[in-house]
Amino acid sequence: MSVAPASPRALQARLMAAILIVVMAGLLAASWATQRAFESGLRPELLRKAAVVGASVGELVGKTLDHGLALRDLVGVEAYLQAVRKQHPELAYLALCDDSGRVLFKSGSPAATAGISVSLTHAARPAGAVEASLSAAFIRQILFESTLDLLVVCLVAVFFTRELLHAITASDPRLGSVGTEGDAVLARVRAPLFLFMLAEELTRAFLPGFSRALLPSTSTLAPDVLVGVPIVVFMLVVALGQPVLASWSERVGHRRAMQWGAALGVCGLGGAALSGGIVDFIAWRALCGLAYAIVFVAGQGFVIAHTDAASRSRGFALFVTAIMVAAVCGPPVGGILADHLGARWGFGAAASLAVAALMVVRTLPRDAQASITAPSRAPVLRDFLRLFRQRSFVVITLLAAVPAKLILAGFCFYLVPVYLLSLGAPPSVAGRALMVYAVVLVLMLPQATRLAERGVAHAHLVGVGLCISSLGGFGLLAWGGVLPVYLAMALLGLGQGLSIAAQSTLLSLACSSEIEAHGSGPVFGVYRLIERLGNASGPLVTGVLVALLGHAAAFATVSAIVLICGLCFVALTGNTRVPVSVGARA
Repeated sequence: MSVAPASPRALQARLMAAILIVVMAGLLAASWATQRAFESGLRPELLRKAAVVGASVGELVGKTLDHGLALRDLVGVEAYLQAVRKQHPELAYLALCDDSGRVLFKSGSPAATAGISVSLTHAARPAGAVEASLSAAFIRQILFESTLDLLVVCLVAVFFTRELLHAITASDPRLGSVGTEGDAVLARVRAPLFLFMLAEELTRAFLPGFSRALLPSTSTLAPDVLVGVPIVVFMLVVALGQPVLASWSERVGHRRAMQWGAALGVCGLGGAALSGGIVDFIAWRALCGLAYAIVFVAGQGFVIAHTDAASRSRGFALFVTAIMVAAVCGPPVGGILADHLGARWGFGAAASLAVAALMVVRTLPRDAQASITAPSRAPVLRDFLRLFRQRSFVVITLLAAVPAKLILAGFCFYLVPVYLLSLGAPPSVAGRALMVYAVVLVLMLPQATRLAERGVAHAHLVGVGLCISSLGGFGLLAWGGVLPVYLAMALLGLGQGLSIAAQSTLLSLACSSEIEAHGSGPVFGVYRLIERLGNASGPLVTGVLVALLGHAAAFATVSAIVLICGLCFVALTGNTRVPVSVGARA
């Protein structure tokens, strides 16, 4: 019995899986070897540093002995040793001994790990010694952090390889990865879209810390509020610009619009790297917001222009996938870059990615195929007045969309990086926390779709998702540190994954009569605009809360607001459902 040959698409999927497995195996082997080399070299390097610190302490003590003071008569030594240990957390123990080896002054407790002893001499005779031993907990933490960084690099490299393979197969029709000409164009658009979104996502982990470093010492506004202003301005430009830029992109052509967006992104990210103060940094972030809005609407325009009603969902899936992969890869890589090179180099790397996106955009085909849909228009005042008279629209928009964006932007873009910075954690920790959110979101989205297909009410998915996303913030009241932040990000990703897809679908059902009378453009235009304004308000609201209440209370307050909105939403919407076919069209 003969077996039917596999389709080109199936063969391409198998080839991609095989390449990814080989790449992953190679990365794990290289990471293991790198970790072993790092571990073997870490302890000797820390011992050398401890010897330098001990010599510095000994030199200061020697100067006091030169003034005729006896070693046992010195005052304030233990406070000084404590301050030195605080500056050098790798030291578990630091002590000053006399010439017989008896400890006179100390800070910390002797550790079982290897230590050093630096001799003190006075008048060519032994006078004592400075002893120091390393902190085993510090060494474990360093090794743990390096292991996490290597795992992040491995995961990001796998995603990069996957995107590269998509780009290669899209550029060669012989590989059979695409069907129609429109599919081929969309597959090629994915590469520059991914690169540009990755450039912006790269900055998420270190942007608030960089903003704080630029603040003037004489500012009259609270620093916690000012830190969020560049993020608010960026999101405000995106929110207000997208409705207008969508029609502009259709007039000038989507390829040309995407070129303009990528070019402005290069300028904005490069200018941000060179910022000398908070005012010019805010201006550069506004330019980055304009660039982001242009690239976003141009990418949407490509999808609409090269798909029909039957294939549009698949086209937007490519669009969303590129953004989600960038959200997974960007923050942890940006955090690692900021750790080792500094935030300015992180912005420089982001500008380089925007340059790469600009170069790839130039290879896209010109807009030869006109869109079969009517040009979109920005919402006008009568659309707002008409829609805000509809109870269902108000409930979905104000009790679901706005709170979801408020907690997303407030936590991910502002509160998590700022809080971890206040703990003394490096930007890479914030990057990994944001990665946890993105990974859980990506894993949860298809599961939420399956729940909707099995008949779970969309209103329940939205309401329960809101409630779940709020729960993690309350944990910061009971426990401090990094782990509660990771838990909060996981719950946020879980809740957002449940509610994101269901919100638009629920809106299309609840406002079906409005859509039949006036089309989907005004409904979703007003909805998206208000939703993005909620996005922009997140960092501002959380910044004010941090200034008034502190970080933990800010987490809990935002969580309480979202939880109340979620419960009210469930109570007001009941068991509203929507057929799967309607959800696909939405």
